[in-house]
Amino acid sequence: MLDGIGNALFNIVFVIYASTLPFNKLAVSLASLAGLLPSLLMMVTGYWADRATKKTGAMIAARFGQFALFIGLTLLIRLPGTLMIFLVLLAINVVSDILGQYSAGLGLPLFRRLLPDEALNSAMSFESATQTTVGMVFEGIGAWTIVLLHHDFALFGFINAVTFLAAALVIGHRRRLLRHAEPAVNAGANATPSFKNSLQALVKLAQENHFIGWSVALAFCVNMIGMSISGLQNVTLLQESSAWIGNYGNTVAILSITFSLGVIAGALFSNDPFKRVSIISMIGGVTALAALLGVSFMASWGIVPVIILNFVIAYLLGKVNPRFSTVLLMTVDEHHLGATMGAMSTIVTLGAPLGQAVFLGIANIISPATSWLIFAVSALAITVFTAVLTRRISDPSVFTPASDRLAPRKP
Repeated sequence: MLDGIGNALFNIVFVIYASTLPFNKLAVSLASLAGLLPSLLMMVTGYWADRATKKTGAMIAARFGQFALFIGLTLLIRLPGTLMIFLVLLAINVVSDILGQYSAGLGLPLFRRLLPDEALNSAMSFESATQTTVGMVFEGIGAWTIVLLHHDFALFGFINAVTFLAAALVIGHRRRLLRHAEPAVNAGANATPSFKNSLQALVKLAQENHFIGWSVALAFCVNMIGMSISGLQNVTLLQESSAWIGNYGNTVAILSITFSLGVIAGALFSNDPFKRVSIISMIGGVTALAALLGVSFMASWGIVPVIILNFVIAYLLGKVNPRFSTVLLMTVDEHHLGATMGAMSTIVTLGAPLGQAVFLGIANIISPATSWLIFAVSALAITVFTAVLTRRISDPSVFTPASDRLAPRKP
């Protein structure tokens, strides 16, 4: 939570800082693009997390590193806003995010060893809901607080540094428990698997475990669809003032909040009837509802169906991510866990900019209606494919009435 607060607080504030510079268009664009870089490096940070022998110590060191970086930012941000100073501040933000990802990879084996199998899904769901809530709430708090502080970015940077220091102290306080949960260090040739070996382990896992292989491919497709919804809605609503709730800004904010609340609710209520529905079936449900959302915009059904569909789509997405993470935690060898989950996250993340480029490009070049039509057809095609795939591949994360434990089965 503390790490999430630190990241969420300054992400929005740094964009506000960029908007105050003489070269604000370039600065805001660079700040937005730089946010994607840590996600694209998740496999690398995961690999280095796997190689770390003293994971608890490395977690503490990473948090202290983030603290030190933001102390440096606090000093530099007081200087005149030249391009060079801005690039250094941007680099500090990126490196801090990379350290955060590295620390998350270090914690994965501890997560698996500290929790019994039957608690993993609930724990991953709660963690996902917490991160989403923290991100949503503290980005708003950050934007509000920087105004109260009269845009004192240095003071805000110091507050941010303190959150990382607090995270390091919390881990340090429980370091004995965490060290006891660390996996044993392998001896011999496999003590530190090479990057090539980690890649080979990922490819082998996808080939041998059809459920994981197809789930990653479908998640990539769903990210292309799902991460395009917000942008497409925003562009479409510019031309449909009759669908506004008060004004354009309020409407966009309500849709954004609705989606976030759906993700949080889906993650928190992990023991609802959907726990007996396979991940691939839920992905099919997401794409079917996305196709219906496209139809609702083309047919001008109004804003109420759009709000409802946003919530239900997000609710299902809030269940898919923790469930899949749980399967990986129980399936992947702990010495390749960080690299494997990092690689899969990178692959899935790449779907977002691709989908946005395609659907938003069509909306701007041709029309939003044409983009929604292609969007709906694409979503429907994925839905049909998932229906076929569900009959052929068993899901190891499905909870049965007889047992609330995850029961891994052969693919």
